[in-house]
Amino acid sequence: MSECFWGKIYIGGDVHKDLLKDLYDKIIDEVSYLEKISPKQSYSSWFKRYIAKGVLVFEDSEARYGQFEDTEAFLEQNNIPYIRQSSTYGEFEPEMVYFNGDKKITLITNNDNMPIVQVDVIKKWCKKAIELHEEFKKGNAPLYIDNDANFPTIDGIMAMYSLKAKQVPSSTELVLAVLNDQYPDIGKLPNFIIKE
Repeated sequence: MSECFWGKIYIGGDVHKDLLKDLYDKIIDEVSYLEKISPKQSYSSWFKRYIAKGVLVFEDSEARYGQFEDTEAFLEQNNIPYIRQSSTYGEFEPEMVYFNGDKKITLITNNDNMPIVQVDVIKKWCKKAIELHEEFKKGNAPLYIDNDANFPTIDGIMAMYSLKAKQVPSSTELVLAVLNDQYPDIGKLPNFIIKE
C-alpha cells in the first residue's frame, strides 16, 4: 500500500480554457475530498470555487506521498506555475516544490513549511554573488548568471541596478537578490486566469 500523507498545491498563471478538462481530470483523481463537476456546471465555474487570494488551492491529508504526481506533471508539461508543500511522514522529509513555468526547484522544509537551505549552498551563492559584484565594478553586468542545479538565474538584475547611474550593488545586496529569487513564495505565483 502506498504512503499517504498531507500535501497542498497552489496553482497560478494563465490556463487556456481548452486545458481545463484535462487539469480537472488530474486533480479530481488525486484530491480525495472534491465534489465532481455537475452536468450543468462549466469547468471554469468549478475551478473558480477553489481560488483563494488569486490562486487555485487544493489540499489533501491523504495525498500519495504528499504529492499530486499526475497534476504536477501536467502543470509542468503545460508551463503552468505551481507550489506544492508536503508534510513529514516516516522517512519522508517535508518539502516544497516550486515550478515557475520554466524551472523546478525542490527544497526540504521544516514543519512550518519554511525552506531549509544547506550551508554549502549558501556559500556557493555568496561566492557567485561576489563574482557578480566584481563584474559590476568592471562595468560588466550579465543579465543572467550561468545556471546549474544549485544556483538560480537572476532575471531583471539590470532593472535593480543601473550601470548608467554607476550604482554598483554590494555583495550583500546581490546575495539577498539571489535568495529572494530562489525562495519559493506563494505570493510570487501569478494569479490563476482562465484564457479564452
